[in-house]
Amino acid sequence: MNLTAVKRMPIHSSLRDNQSTQVLFKESFAHIHYQPAGQLLVVKWIGYLQLADLQRACQLLLDQINQLNITSLYCEQTELKPLCQSVQSWLVTECFPAAAQRGLRKVAILLSEDEFAQASVNAVNQNVEGSLQIQSFSANSLALEWLRADEPVTTN
Repeated sequence: MNLTAVKRMPIHSSLRDNQSTQVLFKESFAHIHYQPAGQLLVVKWIGYLQLADLQRACQLLLDQINQLNITSLYCEQTELKPLCQSVQSWLVTECFPAAAQRGLRKVAILLSEDEFAQASVNAVNQNVEGSLQIQSFSANSLALEWLRADEPVTTN
């Protein structure tokens, strides 16, 4: 994907920090942005995710992680609904291992208020193996602080 041809668009002010972002993907189930100044990919997951849709969006994420040497991913899941078992399984066995292999080190998740969505996301996160660090947060500021730090931030 040629990033110079991608439309620039601001996102949530707490993520922007006066930086421009590039919209890489925008569908009803996901919005993906790239922040060049922070070398950060930002994805907003929306609603109930179908496996084929998730795979399409994640393939773009994996390509960008590889092409841009991305080490941090911010996932806003405030509008996410519970993940079905096939989505959970694919994330654990395929997506997260592939992301780590391409150099992703940290994933910060801003959790949904939906308790069932939280439970399904936590089930995925607890089953991811390897060096990829995944941490869930209830506030943008804590998630961004953790992504920018070398050491994990206490979330209590």
